[in-house]
Amino acid sequence: MLKKNRNKSDLDKMLGEKYEVVARDLTTDGSGVGSIEDITVFVPGLLPEEIGRVQVSEIKKNYLRADLIEILKSSEIRNDPPCPVFGECGGCRLQHMNYEDTLYWKRIWVESALRRIGRIEPKVLPVIGMENPWGYRNKAVLHRDTNGKMGYYREKTSDIIEFPECLLISATMNKRLKVLKELLGLEYKELKSVTLRENSSGKGMVIFEGSIEDSQRFCKRIKEIHKAQGLSPEICSIVASEGKEICKEKGTPYYTETIGGLNFRVSPRAFLQVNTEQTRILYSLVMKLADLTGKETVWDLYCGIGTMTLMLAGKAAKVIGIEENSSAIEDAVYNAKANGISNTKFVEGKVEKKLGDFTKNADLVVVDPPRAGLNRAVVQRLLEVRPQKIIYVSCDPATMARDIGLLVNGDENLKGAYEIGEVQPVDMFPWTGHVETVVLMSRVDK
Repeated sequence: MLKKNRNKSDLDKMLGEKYEVVARDLTTDGSGVGSIEDITVFVPGLLPEEIGRVQVSEIKKNYLRADLIEILKSSEIRNDPPCPVFGECGGCRLQHMNYEDTLYWKRIWVESALRRIGRIEPKVLPVIGMENPWGYRNKAVLHRDTNGKMGYYREKTSDIIEFPECLLISATMNKRLKVLKELLGLEYKELKSVTLRENSSGKGMVIFEGSIEDSQRFCKRIKEIHKAQGLSPEICSIVASEGKEICKEKGTPYYTETIGGLNFRVSPRAFLQVNTEQTRILYSLVMKLADLTGKETVWDLYCGIGTMTLMLAGKAAKVIGIEENSSAIEDAVYNAKANGISNTKFVEGKVEKKLGDFTKNADLVVVDPPRAGLNRAVVQRLLEVRPQKIIYVSCDPATMARDIGLLVNGDENLKGAYEIGEVQPVDMFPWTGHVETVVLMSRVDK
């Protein structure tokens, strides 16, 4: 916090000035946290226990930001980033650290969020990492500009960062990307983005956002070029800006993935976790914590294409999945039938609007919300229904901590009804500031 007696003119004089800073902490964007004259300062690229020469670049009400000019004392956890555009792209914020140390800090971030935001003293288990934390993404979204540049957006901008290859996607996806860059060149400027998706067998999908004349012919050409390069996208799809799919070149309009012994159809716009290897670990963990006997009614909220729903169905009496993405619901219904599972029901719509329609209570509720966390109406409904267990799967520690804090402690309008059990982070997104967490909560009967 800034000192109350420090006037604005004194602060303004600090802008552009150089200082030595000792980092004592680390934020999720890879910035070291230190102090300049008792004022908190954030320095991208500076690691804990390092000393750096910095230049103040921004003055905020309660803190400063500074650019790292020189590292005067380096940390043992520092690593040379292998990506040539590290620092420009902003996607892999932690490549300047040893991998094991990124796992340590992700655990710290989960603990800190639960304490600060959720008012909970948790026991957080060590993060489950990957043996090989590279080439794990099964999906990549690339953007194009009018000059034919194609790459990722620079963080918090619409500037496009080109790269020779991305270390987070497979060799096959990088090869496919190179083919597409050469094909598109300066042509087809109306195509603003390209999404690559791939299953664990290397079969891929190419999705274009925009519109194009004779899209059927274009899709066919894409497939022919891929085939000539030894690549084979199962679907080439063009999706108009309003979200309507306007072209599917004849063929299978989806790809398949196997998780937990079940086969899942994935449509172009349906959600699937980006790290298939860690997803299998994550879902196995959920199944273990669920500890079902075969008699339970389960709700799977934000169920996507039904991956978790169908796995739970193998151990429960009935499972109801709710999802607002219509493509995902279509896939979920298909996946249940294709896997011979009949004890599931899928409901399309927003979770906060559909939960009130359920007349029979659940024994277990599994929630895997988007980054924004649970709508307050969902938290309120869960506290009304009071299932014996809630398993919260989260990709954002802050919103997770907020929601769990309400379920455990309540507030002036809600009475908490749960105690927190196992907290297990999983490194779903190596080298980034993100971490997936699974939390078991059990009802407290008073």
